[in-house]
Amino acid sequence: MICKNCNAEISETANYCPYCGFRTTPKLEEAETKKQQNLPSAKIPGKISLLIGFLSVIISLIPINKTLIVSGIILGLLVLIFTVIESIKHKHKLSTITIIVAAIGLASNISWLLFITYVL
Repeated sequence: MICKNCNAEISETANYCPYCGFRTTPKLEEAETKKQQNLPSAKIPGKISLLIGFLSVIISLIPINKTLIVSGIILGLLVLIFTVIESIKHKHKLSTITIIVAAIGLASNISWLLFITYVL
């Protein structure tokens, strides 16, 4: 490997140039930041999934009847499955947040369904 600062020949595993002290590899934090910045923006299906995930959460906030809660469970489950499949194929910036939102909506709706069924 060649040092970018002094053009000296250095070891491939060197973190710093032994001749001029120039850092040859970026810090781990810089590499992680670049990796996060390189994620593509979500396309339309990813954005729609996030909106449907939020709809599932909103439904869980207004548990009127079992039908509405079951529809929230179905929406949350569909979004969760779709987003996991899509994030395996194409990782994008909204993948993680969409999975979290869908899981929250799903768990909240299931807990409301159990509460209405067994407690009320």
